Amino acid sequence: MSYALHTAGITASQLAVDLAAQRDGEEGLCLPVPCNFTAPLGTDLHHFTGTWWRGKELILHSSKRLAVWDHYLGRVAQWTGFRKGLCSLVIQDLRVSDSGVYTITVQDKDLPGSASFIQNVKVKVIGKPTISLTPESIEEGGTLVLTCESERNPPANVSLHRFGETQSLKQGLTTELSLTLFNVTRQDSGEYTCLFQHGQEIQNASIQVIVMYGPEITDGSGCTDSNGMLVCVCLSQGFPTPTLEWLNLRVNSNLLSIVNSAGEGAANSTITLQNSTSLTVVCVGRNRIGEACSPLLLGDGQSDCETIAMEYMYASYAWAIVGFFLNVPIIFLIFCIYLAVDTGGNGTGSQREWVVQKEEQTVDEDQKMEIPREGRNRRGRGALSKRVYVPNSSEDRCGEQPGQAALARPREGSMQVRYRGT
Repeated sequence: MSYALHTAGITASQLAVDLAAQRDGEEGLCLPVPCNFTAPLGTDLHHFTGTWWRGKELILHSSKRLAVWDHYLGRVAQWTGFRKGLCSLVIQDLRVSDSGVYTITVQDKDLPGSASFIQNVKVKVIGKPTISLTPESIEEGGTLVLTCESERNPPANVSLHRFGETQSLKQGLTTELSLTLFNVTRQDSGEYTCLFQHGQEIQNASIQVIVMYGPEITDGSGCTDSNGMLVCVCLSQGFPTPTLEWLNLRVNSNLLSIVNSAGEGAANSTITLQNSTSLTVVCVGRNRIGEACSPLLLGDGQSDCETIAMEYMYASYAWAIVGFFLNVPIIFLIFCIYLAVDTGGNGTGSQREWVVQKEEQTVDEDQKMEIPREGRNRRGRGALSKRVYVPNSSEDRCGEQPGQAALARPREGSMQVRYRGT
């Protein structure tokens, strides 16, 4: 196809761009922004470039095949047909953050300083319809509010349904629909769905409701005698899934095996014991909502679950105290070993002296035990401090003559602690 020769000096007023003032789209869908432009007859459109901007960010250019701004990378359709006067922008997978003012510019590329045609379009992205819970987690006996919301205008015909039920719980022509459930029970758990109908178009949003409740020891729990062995089974339901514990005051020596398993909202535990008439077997289920206690087998003198649980707690405390006192001799023995190692372990009854000094000084064995403060050291840098000296044995030192105190030379003005063994 042949084009007319380029007509130099095309001005913005000579270009006509057809572009809507506003385009609305919905989150997650595709939004086309139709655009086309025309120039005076005989104008070669090969000499024109087009650019889409959002603020100062470059989104798409007629000479590039992909979006320039990373925010739109992979979501802006390739620009084709620009030389035929097509300048449409197509945004895939819309985001609410895509809302804003977009600008199209068309300019003669051979005349960098020439006037461009500039036109704006406002894009509004509507969020997906939603369903929400207030509060997000609910316990039995509480109050739950389900809310359906849509930003579409005009309002949609909204209806709220429970999964598996054809009859709606509530409906209305509105942008927001709420349903309040009082004194909820575990039977209110399940999937709830909001339907939004705009003419022939129907959208939906669903949410899972889980009502939390405390543990219960269910039917099927109990103990049976099997060939001289006692098999006890504890079944419990609750949400969150309960943990099971066996309280039995005299069962540890009789316990042969224990098997636990759990699934969503249910747990079970099985123990096998050597049978005895004095056994007391109690199952306790716990979760963050509460606990349930059931005596599966009562021994002599046992009455109810609460009393047994209290006795078990006291027994646990008693065993903890006994364990502590049993460990005291071991701790004392370790401490004695530590002291023996720390003192050298040579069995000679060596003594220690910690000598504090400021400067080096040598004292003969026959000298007095006390060194006067007066006088100056041989360097004349200050008086010696008063100290007590005990002669040491040569067998505790290397390279010393008996009766000498070979003291290390400290730094000037420093305090030094020395060890002497005798």
